[in-house]
Amino acid sequence: MVRFINQEAEEKANEILVSAEEEFNIEKLQLVEAEKKKIRQEYERKEKQVQVRKKIEYSMQLNASRIKVLQAQDDVVNSMKDVAGKDLLNVSQHHHQYKHLLKDLIVQSLLRLKEPSVLLRCRKDDYHLVESVLHSAKEEYAEKANVYPPEIIVDQDVYLPPAPHHHNAHGVVLASRDGKIMFENSLDARLDVVFRKKLPEALRRAAGAFYERLPEKEKKLARKAFKAMDKNRDGQISLREYMKYLKKKKIQQMVQFINQEAEEKANEILVSAEEEFNIEKLQLVEAEKKKIRQEYERKEKQVQVRKKIEYSMQLNASRIKVLQAQDDVVNSMKDVAGKDLLNVSQHHHQYKHLLKDLIVQSLLRLKEPSVLLRCRKDDYHLVESVLHSAKEEYAEKANVYPPEIIVDQDVYLPPAPHHHNAHGSFCSGGVVLASRDGKIVFENSLDARLDVVFRKKLPEIRKVLVGQVV
Repeated sequence: MVRFINQEAEEKANEILVSAEEEFNIEKLQLVEAEKKKIRQEYERKEKQVQVRKKIEYSMQLNASRIKVLQAQDDVVNSMKDVAGKDLLNVSQHHHQYKHLLKDLIVQSLLRLKEPSVLLRCRKDDYHLVESVLHSAKEEYAEKANVYPPEIIVDQDVYLPPAPHHHNAHGVVLASRDGKIMFENSLDARLDVVFRKKLPEALRRAAGAFYERLPEKEKKLARKAFKAMDKNRDGQISLREYMKYLKKKKIQQMVQFINQEAEEKANEILVSAEEEFNIEKLQLVEAEKKKIRQEYERKEKQVQVRKKIEYSMQLNASRIKVLQAQDDVVNSMKDVAGKDLLNVSQHHHQYKHLLKDLIVQSLLRLKEPSVLLRCRKDDYHLVESVLHSAKEEYAEKANVYPPEIIVDQDVYLPPAPHHHNAHGSFCSGGVVLASRDGKIVFENSLDARLDVVFRKKLPEIRKVLVGQVV
């Protein structure tokens, strides 16, 4: 029976283990899918970041190339302007021409200002030349403007910087007396104005001179380039068209170079991002694996605990069943012995001697001078017949006077069991003695004797029946 119960407990524990394993696998798959989704989202986010960084890098490289092209264009234009500026330094060496030039510059400035009184500044080296032409310049201005000759004050405190340390190396600067209106009419300022106006024409002449010195084969290429530059087909190349062509050509080269650099940079960024992503992915995967392992260990421990609890419960139940079965066997033996006791009272001679011995034994236990005796109603006459001999035997054994024994004729012990009253109270035989005050009772019936013997011999009985002492 124990083996059968243990087998049932094992099967129940295995069912619990399988169920827990299935639940764990389902939850593990859900966790893995959730983490895969997170990893995919993280990968897509970083991939978008890489694309954005790639576009930004490409845009930055392209802008840098454009800036370089524009800077190169500005350098070419400024170099031409610097050459013209150096040529202007030679103008002041021709005094007669420079004197007339100063007068014309003063007249032009007066015509632009149209002020009755002005302040004039010039180089310190040009002071005497300016003074010599000042009167004629005022008269010429008055004649042209049809006004009175203006008052011109030459500033002798502040002069224009000498050549060639400043761009205002030659010419004059006129201003109103309050200083709110100023007209800069130096040669460098004139050069800036002329340069802005004549720059396309200068470029055209320079290009024509360069074209004439080219060999025939290169002239064909130049004509092809000219057609590519002449977008409006007017036979001329404007500065805008030239700059656009130059910019386009330079940009194409730069863009190709920048694209290559941008691709390499983007690839580096992509590889770096991929490595970072893989590292982070591995870290996430390892972290989730660790979580899953911990969760698995936790659930495995729970399953083990549940298995042990279930096994313990089944084992306890089996033990209870075994003990119950043992108790049933022992109680059945006791019931059989109790039924055998019913036959004792049928042998009157033996039962009579047994009653006497029971009375003597009870008196020896009570040791009272006066006692109350109860017996079955069927045993009353037998008890009366052995009462005197029992008292004498007790007196002899206890070395006392014979006690007073009163047989209770009002209350008897229950009779032997009958088939129509099998579940009621019964007594198989024997007597019950008590002191007169009822405080001490000694039950010496056959059923009580059976209970005492049964309790004493129970370990031996169990050992004989089940092979072990429980």
